[in-house]
This record gives sequence, C-alpha cells and structure tokens, in this order.
Amino acid sequence: MPVIEKLGNYRVVDLTKKIVPGQMGRRCEIRLNYSERTDDYNCDIDIMSHLGTHVEAPYHWDLEWKDVSDLPVTAYMGRCVMLKITDIEPAGKITAAHMDKADGGRVGQGDIVLVDTPYHLPPFTYPEKEIRPYVNAEMGQWLVDKGVKCVGFADSVDIETNVPEFKEFHRVAMAYDITFIEVLENFDELEQDVFFLSALPLPFKGLDSCPVRVVAIEGIPGFDK
Repeated sequence: MPVIEKLGNYRVVDLTKKIVPGQMGRRCEIRLNYSERTDDYNCDIDIMSHLGTHVEAPYHWDLEWKDVSDLPVTAYMGRCVMLKITDIEPAGKITAAHMDKADGGRVGQGDIVLVDTPYHLPPFTYPEKEIRPYVNAEMGQWLVDKGVKCVGFADSVDIETNVPEFKEFHRVAMAYDITFIEVLENFDELEQDVFFLSALPLPFKGLDSCPVRVVAIEGIPGFDK
C-alpha cells in the first residue's frame, strides 16, 4: 500500500494505519463467505468502533451529543495545519502557549489541526514511564477559541494514559462538536504543514467512532498556506 501518490499536480499522503486482523490489539475479525448462487464472495466484519485510525464524534463522550452521522460531511475535511510542538519536556502538559508558538497565527476558524511532538510510542501503549506530552482542558479550550472543527494525533501525544486530563480534554472540546482523529501515522512523509485533509467516517446512526481512511493532499490552491 503506497504511502505517497501523485494525483495530477497534487501530492497525496496516506496518514492511515493499515488494519490487519489479529494484529491490532483490539477486536477485528473478517469472515469470508462464498455465495454459490452468484459465485462470488462477501465478508462479515466484526470490529470495535475505535480500531486503527479512527474518528471520534462528541457522542463518544455524551450520549446527548452528536454521533458520526449527525455532523456534516465537511466536519471531516478541509484546510489542515500541522502543529509541531518541539519545546516541551517528556510527559509535559501541552499548554495554550505551546499551541500558540507552534501555530504562529496560521490556524483559523473551521480548520483541522494535527499535533505532533518529538516523543513517540506505539498506539494503545501503557508504559510504566510515559514520555508523551498529554492533552488537557487548556489545550481543548485553545481549540475551541480558535474555532477548530477537528484535531488529530499520531503516536507522539498521550491521549489516554493520563485519564483525568484526557477526560477534561474530551469534555471541553467535544462540547463544541470538535471531533478527534486518533492513531495517525506517516507525519514524516508530509512536505508541507498546511494542506487539505479528508477523514470520512461511514454515516452509521448511533455510532460514536468509526475507522477512517485519512489522506492529506498537498498543493491544492486555497488549502496550501
């Protein structure tokens, strides 16, 4: 599966973790069925909603809030700004000041933001000593104040180990319909830090989260700076 492809004059980077049944650490089974009537195949898919690269809707945090199908399709695509936070200690709190410095005034209303730091661990890892900087209410409020509609992370941000802090991050950000994209990869393949991003879930009513195919498209006028 190629990570980088060309589409006309544009550069397409796949930021999605490949899903391999039996290797994900979360429930994922594909059962192959053969139809004698039509002489072809179909599959039963048995998975968790939080599998591989996935988007989380506000319904994940509060059942009175919107599920993946309630949000418009444009909630999952648009101008994206990569924020590389480098001046932070291991296991540090990601503050509004960190976000401001990484942003430099580029993030605007309705944008998507991806956050990266220098500290990497495999996803869904619970180490004895956490090194990844962590999400928190202050970071969530920064996203709200900027009018961000979606925020994504690779494996360099702690989104689940520091439970009290990540709970507050969800509470603050998702109250404003900010969706989360988790378990992204291939950030190092990006050549630009502003690009078009698409992360579309299937519109299942009542679903809190959904695996997504996330692609960054570099060079589209209006989405490249």
